[in-house]
Parts: sequence; C-alpha cells; structure tokens
Amino acid sequence: MGYPITLHLRDKAVLVVGGGPVATNRVCRLLADGARVTVVAPGLSSALGELAAAGRLRWLPRHYRTGMLTRPERVWLVHTATGVPDVDETVARDAERLGIWCVRADDGARSAAWSPAVAEGAPGTPAEGLTVAVTGDRDPRRARAVRDAILAALDSGTLPVRRQRPSATTTATVPGWRPPTSWATDPRGVGALVGGVGGAG
Repeated sequence: MGYPITLHLRDKAVLVVGGGPVATNRVCRLLADGARVTVVAPGLSSALGELAAAGRLRWLPRHYRTGMLTRPERVWLVHTATGVPDVDETVARDAERLGIWCVRADDGARSAAWSPAVAEGAPGTPAEGLTVAVTGDRDPRRARAVRDAILAALDSGTLPVRRQRPSATTTATVPGWRPPTSWATDPRGVGALVGGVGGAG
C-alpha cells in the first residue's frame, strides 16, 4: 500500500520516455492536466505525432540518456514506458538519485510512484468534477473492475455526488481523448482515492 496523493501539474515540466500506446495514454492525461510535456523516443505513435506537430508537446527524437531529467530543465515527474526493461530501469535509477518521482509502466512493484485506474464524472452530470482512483493488490483487472463499477454509479447518480464547495480548478482538453479502460493500475495496495475539484478530506 502506498500514500495516495493528487498532483497539480499545470505548467510543470514532465518527461515521458517512450512513444508507444502506453506513453500515449500517459501523455494525453498529462496534457489534460496542463503539464508541459517532453517526450523522448526515437519514434512516436500517430496520436503523439499529431500532438507534437500541433505544438502540444516537445519531442526529442532519440533514445534516453542520463542527464535528460535535469537538462534543459529539471522535471517534476517522469513516466517511463519504453517496453525495454534496461532503459526503464536506468530512467528509474536516475530519477531516484535525483529525488524525482518516477512512474514505471514495466514494473509497478519496483516503481516509486504509479498511476491508478481512474474514473471521472462526466461533464454536465451531477458527478462532474469528481475523480476516483482505484489501486489493486497486484491485480490490475480487479482495480479496473472496481473502477468501472464506481464509474457506472457516478453516471447513474446513485452515489452522493452533490457539490459541497464551488469548483476551484479547470482542466485542459485533448481532443478525442478520455481515460482509457486499460489505464495502468497500481500493482500494490488496495484502495480508492476520491477527489473533487477544490479538494477532498
């Protein structure tokens, strides 16, 4: 079990190592949260290529090298999703040495941080502005199943979702993107973190 926390990444520098489908999901979420994203990868998925061409992210078309976490600027967070264990291990080791949180897609059990299964209240519904994050005990399918059940309850209005405070934050949009049902999950711990804009107890 880990300590659940939500990061506000608006205007913060985040590095994503890898250009495939997992990296694409991570980048889209980061952009939606307002992060300044740099992607390091020899090639990009079509979706990432379009975002790079539109100026939504910075692309460094090369392999990861030690030193990229601090140059040209120090990043706040790094996601590594290359599919190459040695590369992901190098990124994680560099991040640990520098005191930078690293999310590993290849081995959550060895990751300093991780991405949970996420459910979000749909815009225009009473659940708008709510985010539910579920982690599973080394069982991503279990976490996703719980996430989906909570999402259904949010959409149906069967959960107590009435606002207690006014909205305090906004979210950027990435056209055509929503958190995927295959969103990466925590392989450790069991629990859910529920947040609403403006904070939760």
